[in-house]
Amino acid sequence: MRIAYTNGDNGLMDATDVQSHRLRRVHRLLFSLSLALGILLSLEFRPYDIFLPIFRLEDFFSHQLGLRGSGISAYLAFFLCALLLTASLFLLLWCFRRRPIAEYILVFAGGFTALGVAPVVWLYIKSPYPRRWYPAELAVYLGFALLYLLQKWTIPKATSIVIVALHFGFWFLRFWEYEANPLELLMPIIGFCACLAWVLYVHTEREQSFQASPSATPSRF
Repeated sequence: MRIAYTNGDNGLMDATDVQSHRLRRVHRLLFSLSLALGILLSLEFRPYDIFLPIFRLEDFFSHQLGLRGSGISAYLAFFLCALLLTASLFLLLWCFRRRPIAEYILVFAGGFTALGVAPVVWLYIKSPYPRRWYPAELAVYLGFALLYLLQKWTIPKATSIVIVALHFGFWFLRFWEYEANPLELLMPIIGFCACLAWVLYVHTEREQSFQASPSATPSRF
């Protein structure tokens, strides 16, 4: 698969290039969102002093908007922090869009992040967790992502979607079972969407690479 970033500002793009460009933006957004939610939820349960001013937004909303005791101020503060952090990560990737590092992050880190953020957050905030085999489930799915990147994944698309849905369904139930914050339930949902965006993005990039050089075997990704 090609690494070079295709920028629509450099000239006219065909339909495939437009699709790839849109998928890249969606993938970049969901990657940033899933990572931002994971960071914030982890910090909420294991806060560090450097991040405490962010969570004091709750007190600000409580006093300024008269929402004291309603719980709404906490959600407003969380969503504002999530929005700011997501936008920061998105803009950071956008600034490096012409560099190979951005493409490597979207291709290689994108899948592992989508599959792993929700489980890692749960294992972190729920430690010690009741079943020692939970990390093994995550390791298996990260292995699946590696097989997909190496083009060793031969299972049909529909079956693959079911397999991925089972993974996120499993962790959704874990968040539901040990729920302390309703916002935690967003993690596996966003993760599932991010994983689908990653698969579509990698697949599209492979197709474009093969069309650009049909005589070569697209073995890079």
